Amino acid sequence: IAQIFLLSPKMIFNVMNSLIYTVLIYLIYLHVKGNKEDKPLYLLLIHLALWFLLPVFGQTCIWLVGSCNYLWTTVLILWFLWIYRKNCKKNSVVKLIGIFLLGILAGWTNENTSAGLIVILICYMLTNKFINKEKISKLQIVGIIGALIGFGMMILAPGNFVRTEEFQDNSFILVKIIKRAISMTVTAGDYLLPIVILLIVAISIEIYNNRKMKKDIYIFIIGGIATIYSMVLSPTFPERSWTGVIVFLLIACLILIYD
Repeated sequence: IAQIFLLSPKMIFNVMNSLIYTVLIYLIYLHVKGNKEDKPLYLLLIHLALWFLLPVFGQTCIWLVGSCNYLWTTVLILWFLWIYRKNCKKNSVVKLIGIFLLGILAGWTNENTSAGLIVILICYMLTNKFINKEKISKLQIVGIIGALIGFGMMILAPGNFVRTEEFQDNSFILVKIIKRAISMTVTAGDYLLPIVILLIVAISIEIYNNRKMKKDIYIFIIGGIATIYSMVLSPTFPERSWTGVIVFLLIACLILIYD
């Protein structure tokens, strides 16, 4: 995506990127709203949340290469996930092929966000099977296969091994993972504190009112946590990589507030 825009006049990217950012806001809104009545004010709230919560908004939503790597890929992931969550029982061959190809693209986007996506997909499958007592649909099976193929293609790309070799750390693998996990937990306090506080307050209100929380909330929180700690396998955790974490946790938080 970035290479195509780098070969085109900058104005084309400026217009398209603005449209894609608007699509991101709308997709987050769809995930938050579900089947409930419309509350357009949330579109503004989502934009403000992204503006204030994303640690490097300019790098992930405005800069050409950064936007293609994070903004555009997050839109692909949320678009695929929206179709997956709807879980249509009756699907034509064309729909199944479409979700398979979209799954490949969604899985082939961003290392830790794609890992979080796959965890979310698995959670939805398990929820439908063991809690809702529903049969796992062909759409879900085909979708997750596509996502796993795309994820595998990305992880096994030669560039990943080249980048890994640039960071020399001869520590025992278990020691490296523990050190990275501790570092991520400490850093999470810098980036996620506002969302965590909102989640705690919203969950406390739900408990106080004896209301049962939706399964989607748990699933997106688990997906956000998985998006963080999947990076234990990476020698670095750049600020841009917190984008998917914040988007998943923001969806969980806004679902609670929407109710």
